[in-house]
Amino acid sequence: MKYLHFFLVLICLFFNNNTGFAQTNGVLDESFAPVIESEKQNPVTTIVKQTDGKLLVGGSFSMANDRPNTNLVRYNPNGTIDSSFQTSISVRSPGIKATALQSDGKILVGGFLINPANGFPRSLIRLNSNGSLDTTFVGSINVNFASSVDSIIVQPDDKIVIAGSFVSVNGVARSNLARLNADGSLDNSFDYAAQSIDAMVLQSDGKIVISEVTENPETTMTYKISRLNPNGSPDISFTATTGTGFGFHAEALKLQADGKIVVGGYFTQINNSSRKALARLNTNGSVDEDFNPILSSLFDSLPSINAIDIDAGGKILIGGLFVAVNGAVLKNVARLNADGSTDGSFSNQIGADKIVYSVLFDEDGKMFIGGEFQNYGGERRFRFIKLNSNGNADNSFSSRITSLGSISKIIIQPDGKTLATGSFKYVDGKEYGSIVRLLPDGKIDPTFAASDQTLFDSYQIYDFELLPDGKIIVGGWLSILGSSTGKAVVRLNPNGTVDNTFIPIETGDNAAFVVKPQPNGQILVGGAFKRIGGVSRTGLARFNSDGTIDASFNPVITTPDFISIVDLAVRNDGKILIGGYFSVVNGAEKNNLALLNSDGTLDASFTANASSNVNSIKQMPDGNFLI
Repeated sequence: MKYLHFFLVLICLFFNNNTGFAQTNGVLDESFAPVIESEKQNPVTTIVKQTDGKLLVGGSFSMANDRPNTNLVRYNPNGTIDSSFQTSISVRSPGIKATALQSDGKILVGGFLINPANGFPRSLIRLNSNGSLDTTFVGSINVNFASSVDSIIVQPDDKIVIAGSFVSVNGVARSNLARLNADGSLDNSFDYAAQSIDAMVLQSDGKIVISEVTENPETTMTYKISRLNPNGSPDISFTATTGTGFGFHAEALKLQADGKIVVGGYFTQINNSSRKALARLNTNGSVDEDFNPILSSLFDSLPSINAIDIDAGGKILIGGLFVAVNGAVLKNVARLNADGSTDGSFSNQIGADKIVYSVLFDEDGKMFIGGEFQNYGGERRFRFIKLNSNGNADNSFSSRITSLGSISKIIIQPDGKTLATGSFKYVDGKEYGSIVRLLPDGKIDPTFAASDQTLFDSYQIYDFELLPDGKIIVGGWLSILGSSTGKAVVRLNPNGTVDNTFIPIETGDNAAFVVKPQPNGQILVGGAFKRIGGVSRTGLARFNSDGTIDASFNPVITTPDFISIVDLAVRNDGKILIGGYFSVVNGAEKNNLALLNSDGTLDASFTANASSNVNSIKQMPDGNFLI
């Protein structure tokens, strides 16, 4: 049996002056620059303010203020990007977890990082004040993909306390907690073996309060808040327990001026006192009974607190996942008085639409928040914003954190306009549903209305084709406004509106991966479906030009498990080459590649098979195929 082994990387350059993609000499056309952004949940997780008022913002993202900025960016006080800070930090999911400043202005970054020199994982780096990598920093965490530095404290003497998930530092055994000297070398005078640490805070006397998890031989997990002496030994005069079992941990710790500790996280009690997600401890670890704000979440689920900050007046800013505090509607961010009561001068009933991971008071009483949110106060606000003292968004601060989208297919129309689909939600700041049409200069074509009709949230276009009459056939997992069921194939008019003369095609169980019009106006549809258009079809079907099924075309494609037709091509003689994941076609063994006659019967003279999935088929001018 013959197998095809094709490994092909295609890089397509468009050298048509009308497209705007490139000049005829291959030089990038800088004037063609649409900003393509996705709606991926790439959050802001850390915000640190420098002494000059600039803000370091870290997380897992690729765009800041509509320009590429990878995972760490510095903002000027007015919300513009500080162009003097140039860095590019590659990350593993979930990205940067902690940032901290040393007294000389150098920047410590911890998290799930990647060494750009070799692609190996790393967990801790230091940057110079301009964003360049500080190669004099010798701190090295054991290298594996599970390692991470999640919390960083810089002591007044510039020693560095790090916590996270690691087993060694600079080749010396250290279990998830260590202290480094200012140059990154290990401080051997500090040693504490922790099983897991979620948060930590430094007291003025040099002691360190940590949120940790311990596990006994019976595998019962105990979540507690402990205090360590300056040398790392346990301070037995202090202890607090947030729960046993699984998950009831403290995620945020913040020290008050009086030495009390505000604790936030995911728990229902501390030291057997009922507390939901937020509590305050006295200096000996006992619960402060006078502090008991009541947080609530949707559907009786448990709220959580991910971040806490305290201003000079003792007010407490919290961020996390909740809908109300003390009965007042406050979504995911709130400000409390020092006694735990709700600060009535702070109001955000609409609030942030998704979780908040980082909060920070500014000296003027305004606040910064970062997280996964894409709306705040009912308006589009992306992941990092500044709030006025009353809780409203500060419109003078122009930040916007997003992620790059991707383009999977483009077609240049005869009039020079460009149709593009892919994984994106916004183009030049305007909301689009994964299909857009651009003018020759790269600007959005305002006459194309598809963004108002199709593809929101979890829906996706996998393929599309331009028809001779200018209409567009679209395949994927689609949603049309006003329809309660998902569609696999729809046809759009030349202006992007849905063509109601074409019956939208439903699969019920999966998407259409490829759509291919035939010269007679019929449309071949391939995918991972078992039913389409209301009839049984396994991965491949043909439809008439009005969207009705072609009952005469019914190849039977099977595998022991999952069937998928990923791509296909129609030869000049009308025969159809199909590729994907399958093993039998019309009763004959055919592995992932087969040739059908125009009526759907198998062409037995085509004997080639593919040893693995076929993802793309391209017919060449000479009639041969690239697979």
